[in-house]
Amino acid sequence: MELKRIRESIDIIKNDTMVTITAISIHGYASPEGSYRSNTLLALGRTLALKEYLQSLYRFEETIFTVESTPEDWSGLRKYVQESTMPDKEALLKIIDSPIDPDLKNKKLQSVAKGDPYRFLLKEVYPTLRHSDYTVHYTIREFSIEEDRKILRIRPQLLSLNEMFLVANSY
Repeated sequence: MELKRIRESIDIIKNDTMVTITAISIHGYASPEGSYRSNTLLALGRTLALKEYLQSLYRFEETIFTVESTPEDWSGLRKYVQESTMPDKEALLKIIDSPIDPDLKNKKLQSVAKGDPYRFLLKEVYPTLRHSDYTVHYTIREFSIEEDRKILRIRPQLLSLNEMFLVANSY
């Protein structure tokens, strides 16, 4: 389902004759369970797999891609716990915010309240922390005043404020 949404968003841009894709940034994440070393490989693998998929599908040049990875999405976990009504929320946040080794941090999370909060997080939250984010960067070609007038009526979102000003001044 996610791949379909990614394809659809790229197709909209790629099939628009007024737009040129200039770069695609991909950032892959893994959840905190497991070892930090394994999660480093998982996050990078997730990122590279999406990049390779897009390259094979669209034949994009290698140079338009920027890839990053975050081995463990602690900020995503923190956000969830902070916004939740979990009974041991403060204890969990204290561990999440601690500056200790990630593997030790994960182990400490497992010990809170006999592991009940951790089992919940593992089942309900950790899957959402395993993801890849992407951004498609593009440029919109410049238009003549005549084209700007037409575009202003049918697709004004393609014009900058300056272009709209120039159209207004042309009347």
